[in-house]
Formats: sequence, structure tokens, C-alpha cells
Amino acid sequence: MDTAAEQENMAFGGIKVFLLCESMTAETKSFIATMNAFTDGGSESITVSEETTAANLAFIEEAMYWQLPERETQNLDIDEDSINSGDLFGVLRLDGTGTMAMYGSGSRLTHSTMALRFDDGLYIVES
Repeated sequence: MDTAAEQENMAFGGIKVFLLCESMTAETKSFIATMNAFTDGGSESITVSEETTAANLAFIEEAMYWQLPERETQNLDIDEDSINSGDLFGVLRLDGTGTMAMYGSGSRLTHSTMALRFDDGLYIVES
């Protein structure tokens, strides 16, 4: 220990040891798989790549024991007048951060949004 700061750091938390549950090869593969689930730039990106989607689907199946059924994407034309305050819109975005929210909360959605009507129009709020 050369400096008082180094001694203080050791006294604060002591020596830290990082233990691996698996071999270094298995841990490296796990780290790469995790990074693949976050490679699209998170919520700043409009689309999620097929590779990132696949990595997130694999995580959901392995960690949450849930296999999402594949279905064709559809665009819905919803009349705004048919939306009422309190209507819920569930969001599932397989971009890594959303998937971690699913895992941490036990939910099958990454975001919950709700319609709220005010005097000046319709708003969609997110939690």
C-alpha cells in the first residue's frame, strides 16, 4: 500500500474475489450471448434486428421457460375515436433492455401504455 487513498479503498470494501460458476469458455459464451441481445442500440433504435430478436427469444425461452409463438406482423388501422381513457396497449420489444424488464418483473410485456383523453385530445402514456 503506497498511498492513504489505496489503504482507504482496501478498508472500505476489502479484497474482492470474482468467482465463475462455469468454465472460462462457458462464461465467455454466456457473455457473448448476452451482448448479442443488446446490440441494436436500445430504445433509440426504431427497429430491432433479426439477430437481436433471436438472442432475446433464446433468453426468454431459457430463463423464463416461455416460447413466443411466431405470427405474422399486421398493421392495424384503429379509429382514434374508438380509443377511450384507460385503454391499455401492451408492448413487446425484444431489444435487450425490454427483455430484462420482462425477466425482472415476470411480465410478458416490456412496456405498458395507456390511453388518456384530455380536453385537447388523446394522449398515450407509458410506464
